[in-house]
Amino acid sequence: MQKILEKIKYTIANDIGYHQSMLIASDACGDPFDFSVRGIKNLKVVSFQRASISAFRKSLKSVDDVVFEKINDANELENQYFHTVLLSAEDAPRFLPTKGFSSIGDTIILPILTAENKQFAEQQAEKFRYVYWFGYFPKGDYHYFELTTPDHLDPVGLVVLSNTDLKIRNGYSVLNSTVDHTEEKLVEELFADVTAKRDAVNGLYVELERCQGNLYLLTGPFRVIKRIILRSAPVKLLRKCRKAYREGGMSLVFQRIRSFLGLSKMNAEADEYFQIFDPGKEYVDYDASYQDNQDFSGKQTDVKMLAYYLPQYHTFKENDEWWGKGFTEWSNTRVAEPRFNGHYQPRVPHEDIGYYDLSDIETMRKQAALAKQHGIYGFCFYYYWFSGKRLMEKPVDMLLEHPEIDIPFCLCWANENWTRAWDGQNRDILIQQDYSESDDDRFIRDLKPYIDDKRYIKVKGKPLVIVYNPGQIPDCKRSFNKWREVAREIGIGEILIWTCRTANNTAKRLEIEDYIDAEIEFPPHNTWLNAFAERNIDLKGKSASIFNYQKMVDGIEYDYFTGKDKKVGKKPVHHACMMAWDNAARRKNNWFTYHHFSLKSLYRWVLLICTQARRDFDEDERFVFVNAWNEWAEGTYLEPDQKYGYANINTVSKALMGLPFDDDVAVINEPGEPNCHFHKKIAVQVHMFYTETLAETIENLNKIPYPFDCFFSTDTEEKATLIRQTLKEKCNCEHFTVELFDSRGRDVAPFLVQMADRIDDYDYICHIHSKRTVTGDHGNEWRKYIFRHLFGSKEYLCQKTAEYGNGAGAVSLKVVGSCSLETC
Repeated sequence: MQKILEKIKYTIANDIGYHQSMLIASDACGDPFDFSVRGIKNLKVVSFQRASISAFRKSLKSVDDVVFEKINDANELENQYFHTVLLSAEDAPRFLPTKGFSSIGDTIILPILTAENKQFAEQQAEKFRYVYWFGYFPKGDYHYFELTTPDHLDPVGLVVLSNTDLKIRNGYSVLNSTVDHTEEKLVEELFADVTAKRDAVNGLYVELERCQGNLYLLTGPFRVIKRIILRSAPVKLLRKCRKAYREGGMSLVFQRIRSFLGLSKMNAEADEYFQIFDPGKEYVDYDASYQDNQDFSGKQTDVKMLAYYLPQYHTFKENDEWWGKGFTEWSNTRVAEPRFNGHYQPRVPHEDIGYYDLSDIETMRKQAALAKQHGIYGFCFYYYWFSGKRLMEKPVDMLLEHPEIDIPFCLCWANENWTRAWDGQNRDILIQQDYSESDDDRFIRDLKPYIDDKRYIKVKGKPLVIVYNPGQIPDCKRSFNKWREVAREIGIGEILIWTCRTANNTAKRLEIEDYIDAEIEFPPHNTWLNAFAERNIDLKGKSASIFNYQKMVDGIEYDYFTGKDKKVGKKPVHHACMMAWDNAARRKNNWFTYHHFSLKSLYRWVLLICTQARRDFDEDERFVFVNAWNEWAEGTYLEPDQKYGYANINTVSKALMGLPFDDDVAVINEPGEPNCHFHKKIAVQVHMFYTETLAETIENLNKIPYPFDCFFSTDTEEKATLIRQTLKEKCNCEHFTVELFDSRGRDVAPFLVQMADRIDDYDYICHIHSKRTVTGDHGNEWRKYIFRHLFGSKEYLCQKTAEYGNGAGAVSLKVVGSCSLETC
C-alpha cells in the first residue's frame, strides 16, 4: 500500500490557507500527498534530522522566501519554532515534545498510513478546535478522498487539525497512473524512471562542465548589467510596490512610494555629508567603558527630557498565543548572537535590575527613582490601542493605581499593525488598526483616565497626545479634529497633538501641518542615509545594513551649524537622540545596526538637542526625547547593562546638566568655595571686535572666583571708550587695559602683540575672541554654548582650579561665534 500511495498525486490546491503557524508531518517526505499551501510569504522550515526539503519545493512554490534549518534534538522544538512548517521524520510521535503538535503549530496536516498514526492523530485531535478527517477510498482506476470520521478510515487517510476555521472542499478524485497495482510493477517503473532521469542529468552535467568557464565569462557582462539594474532607484521602487501590493493592496503601495521617495530626497539633500568625513579615520567598534551609577540629584536642568518606554516586559494572553507561553521582550534579548566581529550582542541587563517583570510595581518604582536621580523628566509610554482593545496596558495602569510614584508621564499611540515581522506593515498581521470614524471618538474617551492623573504631562495646561506614525492614519484631518472636539466635550479641554517623524515622513510631506501642534524626531527614523551606511551585507542574515553612529552625529551637528535644522516646516520640532540602535535581536534577516557607537558622540548629541530646545522654546516647552528607556531588543536603552554599567544614562545626564564629559572631572554635588591658598595670577585677553557681545563676555568673566586682570584689544577709539566705561561699571577684574590695534591677523595678532611683554607675569591666561555671526542665529548659539562650558559657574571654576593644584599652566581657549570653523 505504501508504494501505491507514492504514485498518487493528491493536492490540497489553495483550499487550506496559511495564516498562523503550520506544521506538515509526513512519514514519506511529502509523498503520498503533494501539498500546495497558500498565504505564505516568508517561511522558516525546520526539519528533524533531515538534510534537505527538496521533496517539498513544489508544495512551497508560492513562498517568496524559504529559510531551512536542520535540528537534531527534539527538545529544540518546544516553544521555539512558531511561524514555521515542520517536516517530521519517520515516526512523528517519537520525537514531538510531550505537549504534541498543539505546542508547535496552529494548523497540522498529518497523513494516516498506519494504525499507530491513526491512534496518535486521535490523541492530538483533542487539543485542536477544528478537526477534518479525509478517508482514502479506491474506486477502480481512481483514488477518492472525502471528509469522513476516524472510524471509517481504513486506516489510510489524512487529518487536518486546526485552531482556525478552514473551508475545505469535500471530495477529491485523482487518476492512478497505472492499472497494475502490484508493488513489484510499481518499483520497476519507479526504478526505470529514476535511472532515465539520472542518465539525462549526468549527461547534461558533463556537457555543462565542459563549457563552464566560457559560459561564465560570456555571461559576466550580463551579471554586471543585472546588478546595476536591480540597484537602480526605479527598479527598487517597482519591486517594493509589487511586494506591497501583494501584502496590503494599493494603500500600502502608496505608503511605500511616499516613504521611498522621502528617503531618496533625503539622500539627495544629504550628499554633502560625505564632504565632512575624514576618509582616513578609523572608528572604534564601541567607544565606551564600564561606569558605576553616578548621582545627579543635586543638579538642575532647564530642559525636560522624556524617555520612550516599552511596556513589553510582562506576560499576557495575546503574547502567549502568538509567540509562545511566557514570551516577553527578554525572550528576544536572551537569544541574540553577534553577527560580525565587534557586534555587541547579546545585551545583558545589569544585576541591579536583572531580567525584571513589569507586573511587579516595585520595578517601576525603582525605574522612576533612577530616572529622577539622573534628571530624566518623565516617561512616554507606548500605548497599544486597537479599536478599544488595549495590549500591554498593565504597567501604565499600575502607575495610575500608585500615585506615590513621582514620575511625570504621557502616552504615545503606537498606531501601527502588530505583526510577526515587528514592522507594522500589512503582512502576517496579528492584530490590526481599523481607523474607523467611531475609533476617533472612542480613542480620546479611553485616554481620559490617564489625562486626568495629576502626573500626566501638560504644556500650558494642555495635555500632550503623541502619535507614533501619522503616515498610517488614512485621514488625519478627520481624526485629529474629532479628537479635539471630543476632548472639549468630555471635559479634557484643549489638547496638544504632536506627531513623530517616522518612516521617512514629516508633517510637511504628509500635508498635516495645519492639524498638529508640533513634531518630534524619532531616531533612527529619518536618519537612514547612504552617507552613514553600508547596506545589503550578507552577515548571517540577508540584507543587513550597518550604519556609523559617529558619522550620523557628525551629520546632525553639521545640520545645526549650517542652519539646516531650522528648515523643517511650519511647526516646531522637538529634537531627540538615541543610543546604539540595533534590531538584530528581533530579526534573522533585514536587520540593521548603528555600529561604532561612542559615548562622546552621544554626549555631543544630547548637548546639541538641549541647545536647540533653548533656542526654539520657552522654558516650559523645552521638551527633548530619548529613544529609549528600555528598548533592549533594539539595543537602545538608558537602563544599565552588564558590560558598560550606567555609562549611557550617566553620559546623557552630564550633557543634560551641562557638565563636562570627561570621567576624571568630578560631578559637583556640593557648591565649591574659593581656595584661600590659591595665589596664582590670572589674566584674560579679549579681542573685542563686536561690542554687541561685550556685556555677555563680562557676565561670564565675573564667574572667575579669584582676582584677575583684563586686557582688551579693539580697532576704534569709539569701541575702546565703550569698553572702558562698561568694564568700570560691571566687571569684577582688579585692573583692566584697553588698547587699539589694526584689524589684521584677526584676533591672534592683537593677542600676541598686546601680551608679548606681559604673558610671563601670569600663571593662567584665557584668550577670548568676540566673533559673532551676522547672517543667522546658529553662530550666536555656538558662542553661548562655549561660554557655558568654558566658565560654567563659580562652583565649577573652583573645582577646576583645585584639580590643577599648584602647577601653572595656560588655558588658551577661544570663544568663536561663527560657523566658519576654520577660525577656531
